[in-house]
Amino acid sequence: CYFHIILSIGTTRISFAPAFLKSLTSSKTTSSSITACTATVSSLDNTSEIRTTNHFNINNDLRHNDKELWSDVLFNHELLGINKQAENKFKLCYKHPDKENKDFYLIIVINEFKSLKMITTYEAKSSRRIGEK
Repeated sequence: CYFHIILSIGTTRISFAPAFLKSLTSSKTTSSSITACTATVSSLDNTSEIRTTNHFNINNDLRHNDKELWSDVLFNHELLGINKQAENKFKLCYKHPDKENKDFYLIIVINEFKSLKMITTYEAKSSRRIGEK
C-alpha cells in the first residue's frame, strides 16, 4: 500500500512518504528543517540567488523544452509537498504547469548559510503521489 501523510505549515503542505516516517519519529529536527527549507525557498526573490550545478544544467536542458520551467515552477506555483532526503537535501513537489497528469519535482540542497543549490528536476505521473493506479 502506497500513501503519503500531509502536514500543513501555514499555507504550505508537506508530504511524507512511508519510507520517511521511520526517521520522522527519531528526528526532532525534521520538522524544523522542513520549516527552514520552506522559509528559505519563499524568501528568494529571483534565480540569481540560486546556484546550479553542471549536472543540473545538462539534465535540465535534456529533459525540458522550456529551460526556465524550473524557475517558473519554483517562484510561481503552489508547493504540493516536501520530502526530506538527507540532512540538507529536499525534494519539492509541484503540479506540472503544462501537463495535466504530471507533477514536477525539484531536488535542492540548502547549506548552512541558507543558500539554495539546484541538484536536478524531473517529471512524474501525479498518480504516483496520490496513490492512484
